[in-house]
Amino acid sequence: MKNKKATENIMLEILMGAVVGLIAVIIFIGIGKVYSSVFLSQQNVDCTNSKFWDSARGLRDVLKDVDSKGYGEFTFYNNNCNLVSFTSTQENKIKYQYSIPNQPLLCLCSIDDETCQPYACYKFKNFNRINAEQFTTQNLKSYVFLKFIKDGKTLRINYLGDEKPIEPLEYNKPKTQTKLDQEGLIYYMLVVFKNKDIKGFTPIIKTRNFLVPEGVNNIEGFTKIFDIELAEPSQYEVIEEDFLEKHESISPDLVKIAVLTLSISKEKYNSLSEEQKNKINLYYRSGTEWRNSSMYCSEQENEVLCNTVIREFSNNFAISTIETKQKT
Repeated sequence: MKNKKATENIMLEILMGAVVGLIAVIIFIGIGKVYSSVFLSQQNVDCTNSKFWDSARGLRDVLKDVDSKGYGEFTFYNNNCNLVSFTSTQENKIKYQYSIPNQPLLCLCSIDDETCQPYACYKFKNFNRINAEQFTTQNLKSYVFLKFIKDGKTLRINYLGDEKPIEPLEYNKPKTQTKLDQEGLIYYMLVVFKNKDIKGFTPIIKTRNFLVPEGVNNIEGFTKIFDIELAEPSQYEVIEEDFLEKHESISPDLVKIAVLTLSISKEKYNSLSEEQKNKINLYYRSGTEWRNSSMYCSEQENEVLCNTVIREFSNNFAISTIETKQKT
């Protein structure tokens, strides 16, 4: 009987231990779900400014208070990694690496090719969206003051900070002949756009046999009429014929300033008088008028390179000399 009683006690202890263990697992899973519903972390992403997210009273803690209290402020060091919001019902220019949950996210991101590699995200429980459109500090300088305000079910993020200057974009003449510029007219271009969303451009150059426009000096054998169309680069490798057939144009109105260097054959250049060589100009159409900009030319071993700066852009250009009586 004693052995039977002892066996029953042992079985009871094992059963109680299993129940306690199961309860502990359930509690652990529950806590894990609560935690993961608030903080999403990918620690394999390296952010040198992560301490502004992780530290005591860092942004993570501030966002937790904002979620419950509806208000908060924080000064963020916006260097290396940037803040990006994700709302499932919005169009997000910066893409999230994973599927966006129903609750909005604010993430500390390493942004590569307009895609967020998240170091960590906060998932809000008490809001349906963040701002009217995606919020990001990608284009802001190092220090950004953030103010979080509850507006019904929308979290408004206002900021005080300076925007980064728009970086100029470059084009260099390819080493091999291209159908995008069959005569190899454009040697170099540097363009500053008005829109930070433009990350690159491809020029398409077409020479024209039109009558020389009024106001452009016609020098036989030298004056050239041509078009420059700025196109968004293809995201995929395509043959030039297909790119010429189908591409997205960039409006010339989006150009703030442009530096152009044109390649001229030595034969055409040497056909000019010394006075004409010193008065080579780039003409471009602005509305119904043709304006001009002086070019500085230098002779190279196989060509002559002429460059100028224009503070507006056009699709229609001409290169010629300017008459002495005209003003530059």
